[in-house]
Amino acid sequence: MLNKRGVHSGILYMIGAQALFAIMAACVRALKELAFMEIVFVRSFAGVLMFGTYMGLRRLPFRGKQQLDLCMRGFTGFLALVAYYYAITHLPLATATLLANTAPILVAILAGIFLKERVKPLLALLIFLCLYGVFLLVSPEFSLNMTGYTTGIGAAFFIALAFFYIRKLSSENPFTIIFYFVSISTLGSAPWALSAWQWPSADQWLLLGVIAATTYFGQLWLTLSFHYGAAALISAVGYCGPVFAWLLGLVFFNEALTATALLGASIIVLSGSAFIYLNKKR
Repeated sequence: MLNKRGVHSGILYMIGAQALFAIMAACVRALKELAFMEIVFVRSFAGVLMFGTYMGLRRLPFRGKQQLDLCMRGFTGFLALVAYYYAITHLPLATATLLANTAPILVAILAGIFLKERVKPLLALLIFLCLYGVFLLVSPEFSLNMTGYTTGIGAAFFIALAFFYIRKLSSENPFTIIFYFVSISTLGSAPWALSAWQWPSADQWLLLGVIAATTYFGQLWLTLSFHYGAAALISAVGYCGPVFAWLLGLVFFNEALTATALLGASIIVLSGSAFIYLNKKR
């Protein structure tokens, strides 16, 4: 029997993590004047310093046991991060976030194709609804910004691949997995970031600092949220993230979704959260 107070704590950690990730995305959007690879580099290097310090103080393992899979998870995560940050700077904040949040649906599709995992009819219906929601979300302006929308969908694809490797790394410490990710992202982004480096202003350094802090505590709270059990419910609550992103985009960037896009967004949130809840309860 799950402790209700513990479940409530897990839900609060998840909501807090998603709020921090939405703030992080808003800060990335506000830094459009900087090369997005520079943002990726600063965010990743700060992650190496902060997670490395935390792991050192807690004496957590840096190397891990499955180095190849850890490296592949880090590489796919790096590609997802690059695509996601590019999408944030070229799409409405809510749209970029929603596209990234379709990754669990893509995981189910890829698992069905490559791992021959069977999907129950109700889950298949929810997958179809989510994909239909994506169509409604991107269709109003896809032809006007094909690169931005394609990259946003690509981010979801690479996130899904990263999820595949995370499934294979269940015996590894979560912070070891994160450390590989930020380390590989730092090394991968460094050549492009340094070649196009533009020294940030004081305000831009402040936003970069907020990105680093929200990423660190967001990852920490996300990890803590699953320590309280009820993984299905807590995972489904994660779909509050696009709602936070929509509010921030509306308030700070005057980004209003069209009626068709808003309908698609609603379908993605409802079908996606229902899919995660039911799929994790199997």
